[in-house]
Amino acid sequence: MDVRKIKSDDDFKGTISKGNSFIMIHKTGCPYCIKAMPWLTNVCAELSGDVVIATANRDDIPKTMDVFQVSMYPTFLQIKDGKVLDTFFGDTVEDKVKGFLRKSF
Repeated sequence: MDVRKIKSDDDFKGTISKGNSFIMIHKTGCPYCIKAMPWLTNVCAELSGDVVIATANRDDIPKTMDVFQVSMYPTFLQIKDGKVLDTFFGDTVEDKVKGFLRKSF
């Protein structure tokens, strides 16, 4: 499974509208975001299933940023059929996110 890159607000909306999604919202130059990318990619390589795992740069999704009121980076969103089920923040959630993804998907 590959990590998908979301490139616009419309792309974000389409990605989360149906099914299971796990999205990492990051910002350019964020050291914690840079640290999270490799382990997120590695976890995705281990997974199979009916889930979209994606990343989105906050600068590419300004309307989405307003809707979800993201203020910490990285922010991880678990979404099902367009509704946020859970949110994880910051750089100290690696084990929690890995465990969640392996268990859920």
